[in-house]
Amino acid sequence: MEKIGIRVGMAYSLVSFSALIGEPIAGVILTRDNGSYTSLIVFTGVSENVLLFRISSICSTINLFFHLSSKARSQ
Repeated sequence: MEKIGIRVGMAYSLVSFSALIGEPIAGVILTRDNGSYTSLIVFTGVSENVLLFRISSICSTINLFFHLSSKARSQ
């Protein structure tokens, strides 16, 4: 049960930063484009793709680290 609480807390901490930073940026983009959502859609798509790429690179680095450390322990 403790692990669930830790994971939920970590997820909420990541989401809170996005919500805190994303809304003012969206407001500025909408104001600049006179209420048109086109630039906001592009910004969201680019931000999401950059985030997904970064998360996948971090996960592959972690997997490589654990793979190499488990090999070192077995020798």
